[in-house]
Amino acid sequence: MTTRDRPTRLAAVALIGLVLASCGSGAVEQSSEYEALAEERDQLAADFESAQQELTDVSDELDEIDDRLAVVESQLADANATVAANESIVTDLSEVLAVDLVNRAGFSQRDADCVVDGFLADGEVRASYLMLIGPDPIDDQDAAEAALDEVNVVLTDCGIEIGGAADDPPPPSGPPIEEMLRDVDVVGDALPQFTEQGDPAIGLAAPVLVGETYEGEPLTIDASADGPTMLIFLAHWCPHCNAEVPKLVQLRDEGRIPDGVNVAAVSSLVNPTRANYPPDAWLADARFTFPTLADGVDASGEFLAADAFGLRGVPYVILIDGDGRVTDRWAGERAINEIAGALESLAP
Repeated sequence: MTTRDRPTRLAAVALIGLVLASCGSGAVEQSSEYEALAEERDQLAADFESAQQELTDVSDELDEIDDRLAVVESQLADANATVAANESIVTDLSEVLAVDLVNRAGFSQRDADCVVDGFLADGEVRASYLMLIGPDPIDDQDAAEAALDEVNVVLTDCGIEIGGAADDPPPPSGPPIEEMLRDVDVVGDALPQFTEQGDPAIGLAAPVLVGETYEGEPLTIDASADGPTMLIFLAHWCPHCNAEVPKLVQLRDEGRIPDGVNVAAVSSLVNPTRANYPPDAWLADARFTFPTLADGVDASGEFLAADAFGLRGVPYVILIDGDGRVTDRWAGERAINEIAGALESLAP
């Protein structure tokens, strides 16, 4: 090699050295970045594993919550069933009390409803009333007087006067009750007792009543044979019946009873110690000329026709279509236009 070629050769060696140096530096930088990415990957993997564990824990907690929720739902269902049972008992009790107050004590339906509400609102008053009417004699006179005082508070709140011996009704001056009762035959199945909600008698065949009027004339009440019929149960002592009778008389006088629709009545719950006795005179004085069957009683003293139609209180109305099936029932006084509308609903 000549002296002239040495600088060229040295320059080439230097250039190769720079290249190698440059390549080494890049490898170091790439290695550091790789390690950083690897660490990030490892951290992400650790975070993912931790997240999975947290998710598993949350899932387990949700399963426990679901189990507890199922238990609570079961307890709630049991509680609702208990409430429904209690409500059913209260409803049955209120209906029994209302019937007892109307049919045996002679209360109007309004007064009976007021008293029943008072009894049901206070457990102690209710217990006092049940004790007073119970079959067992009360040995503790003080307890009996305290119970009577509690019941009397409810009666007073309902505007019912509580009379003593001086207010007792006079002895009956009319004919004996036996003369006001007649034999009644009930043909067909009796209707269930009337209820205000979801009346179970709607659509059922009404029983046919075969009996007599107070004048001794035979009378059969059978809508399937005679046509659509409004049948009304009346009691001579009932103030709401005394208000209802003139409305039917007025509708008759005004010609507002549709052709083909019958109105018939049953005189029931006769009580010779109460007002407007005897019932035949009461109806005659009111010009109530609609066919009226005189109710009778069975061996236990229950009124036959009233029991067959599920009477709860009076006045008591049953609408029966031309096929002899019940279309509506209600207990209590109604406005004259409501009665007229009910009659029109029966028109053939």
